[in-house]
Amino acid sequence: MLYREIKRINEVLLDNILSLKEQDNVIIKLMDRITELERMVAIIDRRTDK
Repeated sequence: MLYREIKRINEVLLDNILSLKEQDNVIIKLMDRITELERMVAIIDRRTDK
């Protein structure tokens, strides 16, 4: 009984860890896109300042 409960908790924790890794990947991709946008805006700013 205790073994099954511990095993179930372990599976839930593993699922949560995998979910967090997926969220991390999404956040990293979003940060990369924001950096790209910042570069593009900087280029546009330089062009419009002239």
